[in-house]
Amino acid sequence: MSVSAPAAPPTTKPARVDQPTMPSVAEAVDALMTRGFAVLPALMPEEDRRVASALHDEFIASGKATDSDGCFGYGIHPLCPQDGRFARFFAHPVITAVCAAMFSDEVSLLHTGSRVVDSRHARRGGRIGWHNHAFTPQGRAILPGDPSRGTKPERLLYGWYIDGSTPESGSLVAIPRRFDDPLAPPLADRTVAWPGEERILAPPGSAIIFTIDVWHDAISGSGDQRRRLMGAHVQARRNRNPHPEDHVFAGAEIEAAKRACPAFAALLPDGGQPLTR
Repeated sequence: MSVSAPAAPPTTKPARVDQPTMPSVAEAVDALMTRGFAVLPALMPEEDRRVASALHDEFIASGKATDSDGCFGYGIHPLCPQDGRFARFFAHPVITAVCAAMFSDEVSLLHTGSRVVDSRHARRGGRIGWHNHAFTPQGRAILPGDPSRGTKPERLLYGWYIDGSTPESGSLVAIPRRFDDPLAPPLADRTVAWPGEERILAPPGSAIIFTIDVWHDAISGSGDQRRRLMGAHVQARRNRNPHPEDHVFAGAEIEAAKRACPAFAALLPDGGQPLTR
């Protein structure tokens, strides 16, 4: 009796998005609609990268960051209410322009957070686990083509990959999807490689914007350097639906940040209070 060879595990496709040039706003919007994510390579200047890195290192040295088990690393959530010096990075005009073009509306900033991975976290290896940020279990069940789903995203996420998304620093992994593709994950096991996954490679200082429906993961890096990532959730100003990950923008740090950066203040709906319908 012949025995069939076991099926090979899914392989990660080489990244196709390590873009050497900055996309236009229209090209970034098209990428979000057709692939679910858009890379804005090396958008953050080197001096700002140094400042953002130093702020993260200072915060972790203070002992205020949450040191999670496994390869996830340190978590800082919410970010800006704890240290308003980060606020200006979330008011970048290029990112705001892309999100506003996608929404055909003004942009509301509703969440800020950070994840930092040290070499000791990376040595534990592995993945943080596949996930997305769809609104609710009910929202995930809306079928493509259902009028209640709309014709384009009304909420986006983005991350500042201060140290890049690379094999050495650790890379973002995603399943590309059109906006009207099915929402269900390709596999039930969220700890393994998935068919069709792509590593999204980007140099230090890149911003990566993606839709809340995109299934994504992160793989530990091979290097010893610290990997710093800070990100945000933004939403069309007309969209009053709250999200479980929204947080209040209030307190002394936020008030100081609003005075120092009017563009940041302009992104806060209702003065930074929770959304209500």
